[in-house]
Amino acid sequence: MDRGLVVETQDLTAILAAVRLPQAWRYNRGEGAMVAVVEADGGHAGMVESILTAGAPGCRIYPVAPPADPAGLTAEGTLTVLGQLEALARELGRPVIANFSWEVGRENLVLPCSDLVASTVRRLSESGLVLTCWAAGNSGPSPSSAALAGFCCTNATPWSVSVGALDRRLRSQPYSSALGRCSPLHPTVSAPTYGMVPYDGGYQDLGEEGGGTSACVPLAAAALAIMMTQWPGRRFQDYRAALRASARTLGLLGPLGSPTAGAGLLQADRAVAAVPLARVHPSWPLETAVLGPLSGIRRQGR
Repeated sequence: MDRGLVVETQDLTAILAAVRLPQAWRYNRGEGAMVAVVEADGGHAGMVESILTAGAPGCRIYPVAPPADPAGLTAEGTLTVLGQLEALARELGRPVIANFSWEVGRENLVLPCSDLVASTVRRLSESGLVLTCWAAGNSGPSPSSAALAGFCCTNATPWSVSVGALDRRLRSQPYSSALGRCSPLHPTVSAPTYGMVPYDGGYQDLGEEGGGTSACVPLAAAALAIMMTQWPGRRFQDYRAALRASARTLGLLGPLGSPTAGAGLLQADRAVAAVPLARVHPSWPLETAVLGPLSGIRRQGR
């Protein structure tokens, strides 16, 4: 192997090892799992797809481009994408993992805890069609500005997966979002990102910030692809609970961990092993209680 390539790929190799994706390959490599990558930007999409295929080499990737909208992604556009994903799942006759890694932080971006989007995310999850996996966001841990701006920080709903960002020392990245207007008020799990990141057909050195929470989502999506291949036909609740049950707590107490790291560091192989026993984990009540966002979901009694 070319020495330059070794230098470029060593950060990604270390990140994959930290979340134990290579160890999960003793089960499978996500063969047959369908992961839809929802992206509009070529370079950003390339980063997400490269990390995803490094983590679950056997998965199938289905690119989905959001409707063009110079003002940002609208509620209508988000629902259009979710409709495409539902149609894909029905056509394939199998569940689809949806990787949402677009950059957040602008008021006009519609995120999963908005009323219409959250109700659709819930329906697709409970029907076993589409499990959405979102970047927690790069708006920082302060709840005040996010709440006033009208967008939620962690892109979390009770029926999806949200992924925060850690640095190379497994501390929460300063930009990784927390609190805000979502419920739960924390990501599901977190993963590291730093240094050389695959981008637009090559590698870019993105320093200690890495690729943001966007680069962490495909690590969780890869783990889910392996989990769903190993344990097909389970309810999405089992997969989400297994992610939390198996996470490395990073010294945090309780099933939820911290606002920025969630249950802790993603551990892919342990998540696969945890699926059959996920319902006995202390975090399981999160999958049986309705923790609706601070919006119409609760008002509607859903």
